[in-house]
Amino acid sequence: MTDHPDPDKNRLVPKQDFQDKFIFCYPPMRRALMRQSPRMSVKTKPVSFDSKVRIVEQIVEAVNRHDARSMSKYFAEDGVYENVTLKVLGNRESQRKFHEDWFKSFPDLNYKLTNVVAKDDQVVAECLVRGTNQAMFLGRPPTGMSIKLPVAFVIKFARGKIKYWKSYYDSGTLLRQLGA
Repeated sequence: MTDHPDPDKNRLVPKQDFQDKFIFCYPPMRRALMRQSPRMSVKTKPVSFDSKVRIVEQIVEAVNRHDARSMSKYFAEDGVYENVTLKVLGNRESQRKFHEDWFKSFPDLNYKLTNVVAKDDQVVAECLVRGTNQAMFLGRPPTGMSIKLPVAFVIKFARGKIKYWKSYYDSGTLLRQLGA
């Protein structure tokens, strides 16, 4: 265990190994965590070196290209996708179909990754989802209205593939933004 300066108190404090809690995170999350914990090491490994975080980034890139097939290649054969809000639970094929439907309903759908934290076999990510409803969605006709929706993902990996992907967002906010 080494010491490092406590930025709030200008003194050395025992270094509790931050990597045991959160290995990688984007700068906004890192700054927020540093404000909360004087024991955090500033020397965290850059995000780009972690393959699990890179997979999440590649999936977001695939979403922004509206390429559901590319998204599904990161899932294990027996991988599970769960959209908690819409009660969707299925395998990687149902994940592909779910996103293809979203892409039809929101042809300008875009994800912006805002925070990512990774530890061991898990990644937790936040993103901002934007799009304009131009086709049927959840059995409702298109509204032409735009959404701006914060979404959180909890992702578990096994052998370099996604074993379980869980999405969370506020359905009330989504429906209000669509005029329901």
